[in-house]
Amino acid sequence: MSFRPSSRRTSASSRAALAALFVAAPTGFAADRPDDVWVIRCGRIETGTGEVIERGAILVEHGVIKAVGLDIEAPLGAREIDARRFTVVPGFVHPTSGIGQDRQRSSGNQAEQRAHDSFYPYDEAFQDALEQGFTTLALQPASQGWLGIAGLSSVVQPTGGDGKKAAGAAVIEKDVQLVFTMNSSQQDKDLLRKGFEKVEEAVAKYDEAVKKWEEKQKKAKEKKEEPKKEEPKKEEEKKEGEAPKEEAKKEEPKKEEPKKEEVFEAPKVDDKTSTLWGWVKGSYPALVRMSRAADYLHWLEVVKERKLRVAFELESSDSYLVADRFGKAGALVLLDPQVVTYPLTSERLNLPAFFERAGAKVGFTASRRFEDHRHRVAQVVKAGFPREKAIAAMTSVPAAALGIDDRYGSIQPGRFADLVFFDGDPFEIGSKVSSVMIRGQMKFESEKEAQR
Repeated sequence: MSFRPSSRRTSASSRAALAALFVAAPTGFAADRPDDVWVIRCGRIETGTGEVIERGAILVEHGVIKAVGLDIEAPLGAREIDARRFTVVPGFVHPTSGIGQDRQRSSGNQAEQRAHDSFYPYDEAFQDALEQGFTTLALQPASQGWLGIAGLSSVVQPTGGDGKKAAGAAVIEKDVQLVFTMNSSQQDKDLLRKGFEKVEEAVAKYDEAVKKWEEKQKKAKEKKEEPKKEEPKKEEEKKEGEAPKEEAKKEEPKKEEPKKEEVFEAPKVDDKTSTLWGWVKGSYPALVRMSRAADYLHWLEVVKERKLRVAFELESSDSYLVADRFGKAGALVLLDPQVVTYPLTSERLNLPAFFERAGAKVGFTASRRFEDHRHRVAQVVKAGFPREKAIAAMTSVPAAALGIDDRYGSIQPGRFADLVFFDGDPFEIGSKVSSVMIRGQMKFESEKEAQR
């Protein structure tokens, strides 16, 4: 299946053998070759939407999925990849990563902070993530211990190592999600309340400025359209016997400088308020981290009837107490994939399955030990979480939490070709990641696969 020897473990002899079979794809994300069109023949495709296609194919053009299905014909000049031995799934999405973030802690209202401003791209953990199938990671504005409003997250993707460039990651989307905590402390509630108040004040000032501007433009237009009054022509009377006056030298008319077109100037808004305003008007979603079940009740108290784009990261096992409220709202919740116990008992509780049955949309967070992620999800599936929703909980649902699911997180037309090739069922303990493709280019191949 291999067509680009990108693994840092690939030997020189393997590279030579692979080069004889396939033309190497260009390094980096840009798909700038005219022949960068692939048809991938797969044994099994799990799309990340719940749909499974046996013996299907994926058409990729310049890094983007163009078609998925059973009867995919290769366009003229397309290259084919025989992946019929593999199960292909979307690249995993890590929705709460702090990898590469130099800014350690945050508290109070730091909404103006941007994650990409303090990004270190050469953290070795990015290669570990890539080798375990993670193709998209949310870079949060602080790596740990943040409280209050931390700022805006960005999206990064691993670049892989090719022997010349160090393995790392690149920022591909900036300012995609606002992140903050909500707990029972008065501080968090006051921060958000004051934030809403400032946004409302800014909106009122903006609306007033727009109203005045429109009135001014209307008056200027009416004045311009008024008919001009003609002035009577003055004739010079010549007195009898008087010599005619010398005609005044005609002066060249002065060139009038074109008037600068007036443009609307919006009232100035501070960066913190501007960021919150962007969220309130729906430009990007927010991720709200909650550490106890009661925090959701405090959240409802503050937001009231506002309609907001939001996902929730729930850290406490007692969150099952409000699962019905999340389910009734159809909320998107991010949970640690683990089976816990009910508080003060030894009775087991499959928290993701509990929320899924309540009607919530469940996605999974990931620890820094990427090699454990699939196996932890497998345990949740074994304990009752729906198998058909497990891949989505690792891919399309986290992408939806970030507001990027129209481009990432599933194998559908229009999404980037971020694909992971497994040599078996992803949830079987013996299955391994064979290859990882990002935007149509192989970024990792296992040593076993590279030697085939």
